[in-house]
Formats: sequence, structure tokens, C-alpha cells
Amino acid sequence: MLPSLDKLKAKNDDATSTERLLDVIRGKTEEPPSPIREREEPERQSTFHRKERPKITIPKINIPQVRFPSKAQLAPSSSSGNIGINIGPRAITLVKAARSQGRWEAVAQKSIPIPSDLDKGSDAYANFLKETISPFCGRAKTETWAVMPSTQVDVRIIRVPKVADKHLATTVLWTLKKEVEINEHDYFFDFKVLEEVQEKETGARKLDVMCYFAPLAEVERFKKLFADIGVPLSGLSTPSLAVQNIFANDVMPLPERQNACLYIGENHSRIDLYSDRELVLSRDIKTGLKSMLHLLMEANRPDGRMSPDEAEKTLFAHLEGRENGEEAVTLDIGSIIHPAIERLVRQIDRTIQHFVNSMGHDRVERMHVSGVVPLNKNIVDYMGTQLGIPSVPFDPLKQAMPTENAAGRAVFISAFGMALSSNGNTPNFLFSYKDKQKAAHVKKFNQAILAGLVAMVLICGSVMLFEWQGAARKQAELSPIERQLQSAPLVTREMVSERLAKSSQKQQGYAAFSKRYAAMAVLSEVAARTPEAVGLTSLNFDADGKGKPTGAEKGGGAAKAAGSDKPGAPEKASSPAIVLEGVITGSQDMLDAALASYVMKLRASPMFSEVVVTTSKIDTSRKDTFLSFVLNLKTGPGK
Repeated sequence: MLPSLDKLKAKNDDATSTERLLDVIRGKTEEPPSPIREREEPERQSTFHRKERPKITIPKINIPQVRFPSKAQLAPSSSSGNIGINIGPRAITLVKAARSQGRWEAVAQKSIPIPSDLDKGSDAYANFLKETISPFCGRAKTETWAVMPSTQVDVRIIRVPKVADKHLATTVLWTLKKEVEINEHDYFFDFKVLEEVQEKETGARKLDVMCYFAPLAEVERFKKLFADIGVPLSGLSTPSLAVQNIFANDVMPLPERQNACLYIGENHSRIDLYSDRELVLSRDIKTGLKSMLHLLMEANRPDGRMSPDEAEKTLFAHLEGRENGEEAVTLDIGSIIHPAIERLVRQIDRTIQHFVNSMGHDRVERMHVSGVVPLNKNIVDYMGTQLGIPSVPFDPLKQAMPTENAAGRAVFISAFGMALSSNGNTPNFLFSYKDKQKAAHVKKFNQAILAGLVAMVLICGSVMLFEWQGAARKQAELSPIERQLQSAPLVTREMVSERLAKSSQKQQGYAAFSKRYAAMAVLSEVAARTPEAVGLTSLNFDADGKGKPTGAEKGGGAAKAAGSDKPGAPEKASSPAIVLEGVITGSQDMLDAALASYVMKLRASPMFSEVVVTTSKIDTSRKDTFLSFVLNLKTGPGK
């Protein structure tokens, strides 16, 4: 007995969209492609394989029962990780991924069918998204990335001249506008430099750049959709780039360098080509599940045409190897859907030919096939045989979701890939090249500030190190002194008094010794300072300093001429006094000068503190002219 349609829908984790198929039958158009998408190229025979392609025969294949995750697995985890969201035509898939033990794993995953009676522009649809997505995301501070349909995105690789970084964006945009009519005010635009190449013809160095752009209105629609349900988006990208994340993060073993990924969707299919795990070419093909259903519904049956539900049920049963006996006899399902498969193979063949011949890449080594339809091994093998490429079902989450079977893992591929995204390695349709330039400027500014702070820290550290070294040297010098102080006896009042008494005794002894030999010292100093022209007649030395010199009240002209001090200057009683009397002979004009010179010599002596001419008189009464004088001297430090 065949399973019911509800069970069939649950197994594929999607809800049957009968209304959409009816719209197709009534002639309503499908979702329009992007206005910048190239027109579908006319079909032609592939040059890769010229042999006649046989019709497909689909044997019975036992597909294992899909095991759905438990409630515990569906509950979002509290551990940190990014969240990927894919809102498909039939279901919403949610994945929270985190790195554990060096590899990415799905912490939590959930797939919720979308009711077929919900209008995507209605409030009921928005409430459904809010009730479905918000609880899964929670309030944790994680990045949330969503999948944008590839039909709304155009990805192209162009070659531009090698220019300075500040002119690269303008050069790329100008080159792209020569191929596509694009208004940067109406489209989101970004690019990524793939590699630098040298042209064989000219030898010029150029850059291969991947450009991706999408209608800005569509991007804003996604932003508003998630903002309304309370889940702000961190990023928005495409299924092709989600697969690139899976390859780049080593989620699955990938020994081949050149890989193709074929996705058979509901309204269209997509072929993505990767070189060294980087997306190089992506193309949408207008052949998918609905193309096969159209062929079934148009097939002639004795009991009339199939309804959309009957066509879908019959197709899925055949693809899963559960043929209805009566239908198997009356209809050859493989022959009916063969034109759609053949059309798909031709378009894939042309895309791969362009990838190899025009873009200069090596031949594709393996093709991975996935889609919304159950993957029949015979169809996968047939495609690989016609293309000459080994083809296998695409199952990249075998290690990341070990609890799921292959059919259960397939629905989470895009959401899981989005959960691995970051602005550093994933094109983000919410983060354009202008935003990247601003972020780069901010980063450089922050790096400059950080470099300045580091320099200041190094300078301050050097100064502090120098000061610490100086303090260490001073401490080393103080250490022996401190040890000496610690070893020295403690000074007391009695010791100070004793030392003071001894010092006073020594001072008294020195004073007595000085007084005893003061006259001899004065006589010696006066004799040394007295020239031959001066004759001393008397030297009176008063050691107590109490005597008064002769003629102290008078002042002569010679004293004034010599610039002597005023007579009667105060004397220090404690300074010993000396009175010199003498005569100077010679020319009358030179007598005053000779006296002044003698006074200056005495004043220059460190022994005498004061030299005063008290009396000077020129006498011509005798035969010779001479000058008699009296000098008053005081001992002490000289002036």
C-alpha cells in the first residue's frame, strides 16, 4: 500500500503547493527572474559527447525512511554560534552552527513546512515567520545570515587592468557597465579579486574579479522582512556562496580541485562551478521540478490528464522506487520526463564548456547533485555519463549532522552554509564595497591610534626602565653606607658634649699657638711686601687689638691719592692692630705714587684685612726730599 500524500510531504520536509501548480496550468507566470539576468541560450547539441543519448529507465530503489530530529534536537542551543536561515518556497530551514574540536557542527537545526494557503505578502505570513524564526534565534548575541534566491542575483567574472587599490572599485564598475546595463543607485554591487593574471597576447598584468549584484529593492525587502519579525540580519547571501562556505571550512572532504554542484529546484535549477573551493561561475537554468510535472500532466492517459497533486505523487513515487503498478503499465514515467532531464543536461554541458574553454579552467572532476526532488541514482548516473563527469549525490553535512540521514541532511545545506558566513570570507549583500572601504579606513585609523599608543607605552616603559636602573645604582651605592651606619655606634648627647669639649680645647690651643707666632708672621709678611724704596722706622704690633695707631685722627693727601679708607673707620676689637712708620725717598713727584703702590701691595696680602694711611708728610728741610708716613693695619682675611 502506498503511503499517503501527507506522509510523502513529511518525508521530504516540505508542503505540497497545489495552488502554484494550478497557477501554472492556468497560464500564470512564475516568479520573474532578475531583469539583469541573461536570456536563456538556445539549446544545442553538446560538443563534449556526440553519441546518442538513451532514454532514462528508472529502476526500483528502496529509499530509507527519513528520521526527523527529536524535540531536544529542534530546540535552539544556548551555546555560541552563528545562525543560518533559508526561507524556501515550501519550508523554512534554520541551523545554528558552532565550531567544536576544530570542526563545524550543527548545534541545532529545524525545518518547518510553510502552509500552502499563506500569502507571502500578508500579515499572517509575517506572523508565521515571527513565531517560527524568533524563538529559534533567541536573544543570544549571534550573527544571523539569510539566504537570498539565486534568481535575484547575478554573478560575473570580469578582467580589469591592474590599478591602485583606491581606483579598483571605479575600474571594476566601469568595466562591468560595458557588459551589463546596471545603475548603481538601483542595484547592490560588490566585487572580490580572485587572482592576478598575465595576458599571453600583450603580456599585461590584469586582475580577474568576481562581481555580484542584485536589485536593491529586493535586498531592502529582505531587511524589512527580518526587521519586522524582530530578527535583524547580519548578512544576506546566496545558496552558491553558502556551499562555498562549506567547502572553504573543510566541512566535507574535497580532494578534487574542480567541482560542479547541480541543484534541481522547484521552478529552476542551478549549476555552480568551483575552482580550488572558490565559486567561479553560477548559472540558473529554467528547468526544474515543475518542468517534469508539466510533462506528466500533459501525458495522455486512458482515464484523462493528471491533476497537479496526482502528477507530483506519481513523480515522487517513481523517483523513490515506489511505482504504482497500474501507472507503471499505462505510463513510461522515465520516457515522459526524459526531455526535461535532457534539456537540463544540455544546459549544464554548455556551462561547463564555457568554464573550460572560455575561462581557461581545468576540466570538472566531479559533479555533486542535490535538489527538492528525491535523487534517483539512475538519473544521477545518466547525467554523469552524458557529461563525462563522475556524479554523486551531494551530502556535505555527513560529519556535521551525523544524527540525520542523507535525505534529512539535504534540506539543511544552504542554511548550514549560511551559518558559516562572515564578512571576511563571504560576500554580504548588506555590506557593499563602499562599506568595506569605510571599515578599512576605520581599521587603519584604529591601527594608527594603536601604534601610537604602543609607541607611547614603549617610550614610557623605556623611561621607567632607565629610572629603575638609576634607582638600582643609587641603591647599590647606598647599601654600603647603610651597612656602615648600621655598624657605627649610636650617637648620644654625652658623646656630642664630649666631642664639643675636645673641639673647644683644640680651638683654644690653636688660638694660643696663633697668638704666640702672630708677631713673627706679621713681620715676615711686612718684610716680604716692603720694596727697597721704603724704609721702615718703626713697627708696633698689638696682638690684643686694643691699641690705637698714631695719627688716627688725621688724613693726608697721600692716603687720598692711594684711595685709602676714611680715617676713623670702625675697628674690630678682636683683630690685632699693627702700626707701621717709615719714610720713602726719591723724586718729589713720585713719592705719593710710591706710597700708594706700597699700600696696594699690603692690601693684596691675605693676612691684612685693612690698611689705612693715618699720616703722610713730605719733608724737604734736609738735603734730600723724603715722605714720612704712618700706616694702621689690621690682621684677618684680606679683601
